[in-house]
Amino acid sequence: MLLLLLLLLLLLLLLLLLLLLLLLLLLLLLLLLLLLLLLLLLPSLLLLLPPPPPPPPRLQLLLLLLLPLLLLLLPLLLLLLLLLLLLPLLLLLLLLLLLLLLLLLLLLLLLLLLLLLLLLQLLLLLLLQLLLLLLLLLLLLLHHHHHHHHHSQ
Repeated sequence: MLLLLLLLLLLLLLLLLLLLLLLLLLLLLLLLLLLLLLLLLLPSLLLLLPPPPPPPPRLQLLLLLLLPLLLLLLPLLLLLLLLLLLLPLLLLLLLLLLLLLLLLLLLLLLLLLLLLLLLLQLLLLLLLQLLLLLLLLLLLLLHHHHHHHHHSQ
């Protein structure tokens, strides 16, 4: 009974953790969307601002080269962040799963023990019965023998 309760509790914990994970994922997705929106709005915002003094051509080229790189790096960085956030939760989930497995194993062991005990009981009963039978047979034989002896006298 206790073990069953524990299992239920663990399952509930797992569910809660999963919900938390989902919430985190949703939040991260929202963040991503916001960032994308910002990136999309950035050119128009820049257009609204007073035009900056044109940078030297070399710098312009550099910026042009860097921009795609930045755009590529941004999702990667976000992914890294996400992983860092999710890692502890994933570890917790793994631990909980391990605990569940252990509990299941314990339950199985208990069941096996019970079965063994039952088997032992049965065996003992059988042995007792056999012994009783043997005793009865011996008694009968002895009695019979004795009786016989008595007759011949």
